[in-house]
Amino acid sequence: MAKSKAEDALTTEELIATLRNTSLPTVVVEGLDDMIVYRAIEQRLSHLNVSILPTGGRSKLLDIYKRKGEIHTNSALVFIADKDLWIQTGVPSELIGPNIIWTDGYSIENDAIRDGELTNLLKAGEKEKFNAELMEFLHWYALAVSRHLEDPSVPICRHPNHILDSPDKHELTKCAEGEQYPAALYTQISSDPNRIVRGKSLLLLLVRNLSYKGREPKHNDKALLEVATMKPGPLLSGIIQQVERCITTAAIAHNP
Repeated sequence: MAKSKAEDALTTEELIATLRNTSLPTVVVEGLDDMIVYRAIEQRLSHLNVSILPTGGRSKLLDIYKRKGEIHTNSALVFIADKDLWIQTGVPSELIGPNIIWTDGYSIENDAIRDGELTNLLKAGEKEKFNAELMEFLHWYALAVSRHLEDPSVPICRHPNHILDSPDKHELTKCAEGEQYPAALYTQISSDPNRIVRGKSLLLLLVRNLSYKGREPKHNDKALLEVATMKPGPLLSGIIQQVERCITTAAIAHNP
């Protein structure tokens, strides 16, 4: 079963110790924000008695993956990680392996949004407004991503409301002296935003257009993810199949 919130705060050493002592096939994931999606995966693999272990973040998960050789257990271990901005640059070769699964999109939220076709919940007028706001948000996002790739301290995780409703929104997309706007990057991101844009930002933008005053029914981010996971599409189903394959392969290796 999924771990408690307290376990999300475990250190890397404590998580490794937990994995050494597990007797169940374990899927190691990032954080509690994604557990609505991962609980659905867990339920569909109940016949394998799978346990989900949230680590509290991507960097911690990757640290554990790099140290997997220290984890001596007969139980299968599978890692699921978000590509994040490696969707732009590619996943490093040392982090590609048979027991680590990468999301197809920026994050597991992106895969859920696409599988659930959540933008179809928008009515005609809402869809037009959503698309206009998405393009406006992407004007800032492409610049933020370009800067972040040069300097990782530059944030890309600002709430869409902070961009769209800011009285200084034009300043937010103003290039610094000597800086050129990344037009090619904007074109690339805007060509497939549901896959490439940070999933949590995309989900919040959807909520903005599905929960305004007077709308019935209103939707929140957790409810939208639950809708998307009720009947997994090809992306989430693909992850489930990869997890099942990893666990089955490990079981055969341990019990030839």
